[in-house]
Formats: sequence, C-alpha cells, structure tokens
Amino acid sequence: MINFNLDKYKKSLETNYIGKNIIYLKKTDSTNNFASKLIKKRSNLKNSPLEGTVVLAETQGKGKGRLERVWISPEGGLWFTIILKTGLEEKNLPEVTLIAAYSIAAVLDTEYSIKAIIKWPNDIYYERLK
Repeated sequence: MINFNLDKYKKSLETNYIGKNIIYLKKTDSTNNFASKLIKKRSNLKNSPLEGTVVLAETQGKGKGRLERVWISPEGGLWFTIILKTGLEEKNLPEVTLIAAYSIAAVLDTEYSIKAIIKWPNDIYYERLK
C-alpha cells in the first residue's frame, strides 16, 4: 500500500456503508485483532458506527489467516479487516471471504483491467504480489 492518501480516498468515496469509516494504521500486530478489540468495546454492533468500518494497515506483524496461521505482512500489500454484522452462522462465515476475494478480483479486472489471480481461499495476487 505505497503512498496511500487517506484524504484523497475520502474525497473520492462513493459508498454509504463499507469503507465509509476507515481506521488507517501505519503498523499493527493484526487488523483483525484491532477490529476485535473495537467490537468488544461495543456491546451491540447493530446501529453502531463501527459496522462497515475498514481497519487498514501498511504493515502487520502478526497477520491472521485460515486455521489461525500467522504471517508477516510487509509494506506494499493491502492488509485490512472489514467489520460487518452478517447474521450468518459462524460455520458459514468462510463463504464471506470467498465472495469478497472474487468481488475484489472482478472489480480490479472490470474497472482497472488488472488481471488478478485468487489463491484459495482468499489471497489475491497480481504479478506475484499479494
């Protein structure tokens, strides 16, 4: 995520929900951990300004993956967590990440002519970059 400009992002924003609120961090242990702590501070996520918030970091020291795998997330990638209340059962939540990966790859292709590749289940690569 080189040269991310939060002000420019906010000015060009065309959403009323996901990404309307963004928390931008230079470095964190994990955007997922950061988001979890925010949620725990709020007892009821419904009608909370947190819903739809994106927690975005330039680097993560302990990013989380499937099966609780941990990895280092260096500068240059998109490391983020979106806070959503889905209403889905926990067993169905992995499907959300599949849909998100497909949606991001589709937008990159149709809007920017970027041919991204999805590595199961939700890693998006472009020219060998994640």
